[in-house]
Amino acid sequence: MTNAVSVGNPLLELKDLKTYFYTSSGVVRAVDNVTLNINHKESLGLVGESGCGKSTVAFSIMKLIPRPGKIVAGQILLEGEDLVNKDEEHMRKIRGSRIAMSFQDPMTYLNPVRTIGDQVAEAILLHQNVGKSQALEQAIRALELTQIPSAEEKARSYPHQLSGGMRQRALIAMALACQPGLLIADEPTTALDVLVQDEILDLMIELQQKLGTSILLITHDLGVVARVSDKVAVMYAGRIVEYSDTRSIYKEPQHPYTIGLIGSTPRLDVKSTRLRSIEGNVPSLVSPPPGCRFHPRCPYSKERCKRDEPRFVQIAAEHYVLCHKS
Repeated sequence: MTNAVSVGNPLLELKDLKTYFYTSSGVVRAVDNVTLNINHKESLGLVGESGCGKSTVAFSIMKLIPRPGKIVAGQILLEGEDLVNKDEEHMRKIRGSRIAMSFQDPMTYLNPVRTIGDQVAEAILLHQNVGKSQALEQAIRALELTQIPSAEEKARSYPHQLSGGMRQRALIAMALACQPGLLIADEPTTALDVLVQDEILDLMIELQQKLGTSILLITHDLGVVARVSDKVAVMYAGRIVEYSDTRSIYKEPQHPYTIGLIGSTPRLDVKSTRLRSIEGNVPSLVSPPPGCRFHPRCPYSKERCKRDEPRFVQIAAEHYVLCHKS
């Protein structure tokens, strides 16, 4: 395999996925040969710094890549069905019913002039053979499922009348209204205070247990991943560099980038408050470094790292790392 793998009963499989953006500055290789699986009833955390390609993976799965972006190679298999070559009409039937996405900025994706209830009901009307009143009843139940208090009243509210946490819950309700097999949550706790973050994460865990929905959680925060995810895929400069179950990735991280991310994440169980930073910046995806893409920032870099691209090495039953030192 050219990139990370998982075993089991896959709901979604990405195989050698490449999504590029053709710009005046050159070709941006935002997702570059990514292979990744998500099993039924499994939560997978996709983690990395801003600009590493995480959200582009999500938009590729949804077939919502904005111009000048394009999926140029690979497969996106949803229960064996390849979505890459499906037309927009087919994808509209899949979005919301089989795969749904909750976005990181509710005020961008919620219509300010329509009530919350109408917006949740819209997905139900699109995918189910029900009338408007029945769809609204189901929308209220979806809002109740996400623990929005006084859901019937909130359904008549407009987005600006809700708090940030309530808007995020409304987005999750909208995504889960038709009970899709996979929920993609893109930075669901961004810009929320710590207490509200905890509430949203607890909600996602509870909903997964109740509905059996698989979750792809996209975040830069390894602390969030530790709370929610069964498995973790660490992404850097358009590629997956490490994949494992969550416990192993915290206990025995192998890739220097993963080690750096963990070292820069605050922990409540450690008395020291000093955090380590990763020197340098994510490289340009127009002209990424030769060899290992992390080598300019890596404290263990050797000449081989600057010259040769690493291959994935399996170091445990479900632990893979893209690194020459492994």
